[in-house]
Amino acid sequence: RITNKMISNNIGRNLHRGLDRVSQLHQQLSTGKRISLPHEDPVSIRKALGLNSNLTEIQQYTRNVDQGLAWLTATETSISQVVDSLHKVQELATKAANGTQTPDELEKIKSEVDQIYQHIYNLSQTQYDGKYVFSGTETLTAPYTMNPATDAADPYQGDTGKVEYEISKGVKMPVNVIGKDLFDSVFSAIDNLRGNLANGDQQGIRGTDIGKLQGALEGTLNIQAKVGAMSNRLDLAKQRLGADKINITKLVSETEDVDIAETLMNLGMQESVYRAALGSAARVIQPSLLDFLR
Repeated sequence: RITNKMISNNIGRNLHRGLDRVSQLHQQLSTGKRISLPHEDPVSIRKALGLNSNLTEIQQYTRNVDQGLAWLTATETSISQVVDSLHKVQELATKAANGTQTPDELEKIKSEVDQIYQHIYNLSQTQYDGKYVFSGTETLTAPYTMNPATDAADPYQGDTGKVEYEISKGVKMPVNVIGKDLFDSVFSAIDNLRGNLANGDQQGIRGTDIGKLQGALEGTLNIQAKVGAMSNRLDLAKQRLGADKINITKLVSETEDVDIAETLMNLGMQESVYRAALGSAARVIQPSLLDFLR
């Protein structure tokens, strides 16, 4: 037997479900998200969480790559100036070795070489983000100090450790140049030249110093090329991370975001169904015999 109470309960449940569907569609349109609560679609929620985790990793790797590129930029700028300085010292050494320079002229050349030496020493102190870039992993320790007694750099004080940045899962890339690999030969070659200039030994300049300067220059150019290669690798890594970010962001959108046009259409349909259900309920729930007996 179908009672009025059964009809009323069924109508109430159906209206509640219809209103819930309308409310859910309104929620999707207001948030732009297809899923608000985990129970609505556990599989998609799990997928979205994984994708968002991947995005977080990509963002961190991108920051690491940017840090590495900035470190290499500071390094490369200093090395380029070392190369320019060595070219200038070579010119002065060639000039001093031609056998026609007077002691006063040699002293003037030495004074200019001294200034270049000081400039190269200053380059060895290059820092990025408060850290010495040529000290290995001893980034808070200056790679060299100037000895006032000899007016020359003391021995290297850093270490040979690698400053590394993780640029993808399990892949770490070193970005530093060890100071002694770059500057020891440079300081040694220029120190010898300074000594021969002070002693007026033009034969020593011709026989030894010019060759040592050339060797120091070639070593510096090799290191400069390696730094350029590291920068290129990081640039490629950054491009790959950018492409991965675009692809994963698209997948996240496909998983989480609503289709606005489709949702608007569904909302219109559900609102029409709900209004029709209200009208039908008003007709079905008629006055009972008890209403007439009151």
